[in-house]
Amino acid sequence: MYELLGVLAVLFVVWTYRFRVSQILLVVAAYNLSVAAVAWHHANIDGWFGALGISALSLTGVSIAEFVGSSFLKDSYRAMPKRTSCCIPKFGCSSPDSVLFLTCLFRGLAGAAATTSFYVSWSFRKTFWSGRTDTVVGVWSATCLLWLLSCVPHFICLLQCAATKESAQILEFRKRITIWLVHDVVLGLFWLYLSSTLHHLLKDDDSEWRTVFLSMLSWHIIIFVCRQLYLTDVWQVTKHVACCASETVGRWSVVLVLTGLCMMYGVMVHVVRDSVDMGCSVPQVIIYVSALVVGSVGYLMSGQRPPAKLKRDGGALPPQLPLTQLDF
Repeated sequence: MYELLGVLAVLFVVWTYRFRVSQILLVVAAYNLSVAAVAWHHANIDGWFGALGISALSLTGVSIAEFVGSSFLKDSYRAMPKRTSCCIPKFGCSSPDSVLFLTCLFRGLAGAAATTSFYVSWSFRKTFWSGRTDTVVGVWSATCLLWLLSCVPHFICLLQCAATKESAQILEFRKRITIWLVHDVVLGLFWLYLSSTLHHLLKDDDSEWRTVFLSMLSWHIIIFVCRQLYLTDVWQVTKHVACCASETVGRWSVVLVLTGLCMMYGVMVHVVRDSVDMGCSVPQVIIYVSALVVGSVGYLMSGQRPPAKLKRDGGALPPQLPLTQLDF
């Protein structure tokens, strides 16, 4: 019954507001994450793995759609030299045009591998808990390596294409892509460690694994806050503007996304703090689903902010430099 009502609600929202592809996929991901929370409450392992698999694929689609639709990235690529000497011959990163394609390719492969890993984990769950963990550990480790590989094109781009010329656009590109790479590389290393040590869950004391998992959640929150403080203009003081004016949409978007993340991660911390056994209380499910709703609304609001352009003549940045909620 819950699943049917959720599907109807998702279809109604998508049809009513005619969302972009990335927004539709985000709504689908949020719905499936809420289904996963309910499945965890009922200890429904089939529903939990299935919902998370669909969520991984949907969030990958959000990431790729944001990449492809980002006017900031396209403007930055146009500002770079068309051809530069590449430090890895024939890798395909000698041109800025190839960077986006390779990033989306590897990110798509990582998302597909994550969905496959959820299926393999579900299929081999009995053999895993019996002590044969190689298959599950292998597929998850491969997924993490593909994720890390998706960071390579832009890493080379920073060293090559974006290093031979300076302008306001390219300097901003360097700052934003650097913090994104730091976030994704460290996140990938967290996941790689967790994947390679999944056998620790078979021990009587799995506190080390759970501690690393919770540290990963903290890392994501820290990077999100730093990005909003130093790489966005939404907190600049605007005179003679009401609290709920259109100029403050960006601020409310950030507040809602951060609130949703804190609520969601707070529930996860409380649930995983003592063990990884399935089962949680009804209030925890309600808070988790509410967090997904709040965060999703904040993300959808971020697209209402009108884009602005950087100056291409090497001059100073305009007073309003937009930063979308692109979380890659």
